Amino acid sequence: MEETRQVARRPGGRTAANRAAAVAAALNLVATEGLGGFSIEDVASRAGVHKTTIYRRWASTDDLVIEALSGFVERAVPVPDTGDTRSDLHELARSIVDLVNDPMSGPLVRAMLTSGRASVPVADVLQRFWRGRLVAITPIGERALARGDWPPDTEVGRVLAQLGAPLYYRILVLGSDVGHRDAALAAEAAHAAARAG
Repeated sequence: MEETRQVARRPGGRTAANRAAAVAAALNLVATEGLGGFSIEDVASRAGVHKTTIYRRWASTDDLVIEALSGFVERAVPVPDTGDTRSDLHELARSIVDLVNDPMSGPLVRAMLTSGRASVPVADVLQRFWRGRLVAITPIGERALARGDWPPDTEVGRVLAQLGAPLYYRILVLGSDVGHRDAALAAEAAHAAARAG
């Protein structure tokens, strides 16, 4: 009886393990090869599964990349709520810097930033991610308005976008590293601009 239960459980467990291995392999390949630089065969090889296993679940690399990125971006950057607008902005900027400097997620984020036009479906996922992030962090600005930290006519979305802009500019345009000093400067600039109207 016990043996029957184990056999019955094994396919579901193996399927979940294969899926997790494929998603992890896809994310790793995006980080190392970019969004357009690999194939289902590459994923299968890195995941240690047969390529037919991958094709049964995902018809194309786009489908696999979309699922992998969707899971990653949902957990990428937390939204701070310290009770103080300035502190929230500093925490948010530091979390962006920590994300792009993390040895696991950093290369993936950089690949997403630099090769997001690899395909229309993938570009759509990334655009939804960036728009979703802006919506997710909007409460920081709404709390600032409610506390009277920023003028009532402040365009919250523009202020919060300006916080990330200098950090991503350094990464994408200058090809520079970013650190907590850059995060502090970005947070202070965004807060000062908002307070000045």
